[in-house]
Amino acid sequence: MNLPSLAYQAGKICYVKIPATNIGQSADFYARVFGWQIRQRGDGSTAFDDTVSQVSGAWSSCRRKARPAESRSIWMAGIF
Repeated sequence: MNLPSLAYQAGKICYVKIPATNIGQSADFYARVFGWQIRQRGDGSTAFDDTVSQVSGAWSSCRRKARPAESRSIWMAGIF
C-alpha cells in the first residue's frame, strides 16, 4: 500500500510537552518502551525525537499534586 508521507502535513501532531515529577525516570521509560532518542538541549532541558523523526518534544517539571496537563502542537501550513 502506498501511503502519502505525513512528515509535514497540516493537522499532524509534531511536538509534545510531557509533564513529569522525575524527568530522568520519565525519559528513561519512553526511551526503553518506545525507542525514543533522548537528548539534552543547549539550555539543559531534556528533549526527545521519536523513532521516525516525525514528532519531537520535551519534558517539563510538574510538582503539583493535581493531574498535570500535556501540551501538544499541530503542524499547520498557514493560518487563514
